[in-house]
Amino acid sequence: MRYRLLSKRLVEKAKTEKIYTAVYTVNHPFSIARVLRLGAHGLFTDIPSLAIQIRKKLTNP
Repeated sequence: MRYRLLSKRLVEKAKTEKIYTAVYTVNHPFSIARVLRLGAHGLFTDIPSLAIQIRKKLTNP
C-alpha cells in the first residue's frame, strides 16, 4: 500500500482479516519509524540499512 494511505485503523483491520500489509516506498526516518510503530508487516525502502537501524532503536530503546 502507499504510505499516505497507512493508518492504525487500516493496519488493525487488515490484521483482523489476516491480510498482509506492506508499505512502499518508505525512505525517510520518521516515515520508517511510523510504519514500524503502526505494526505493518513489512516495508519497501531504497535504504535498508536505515530501516534496520531504526527497527533496532525501536525494539531496544
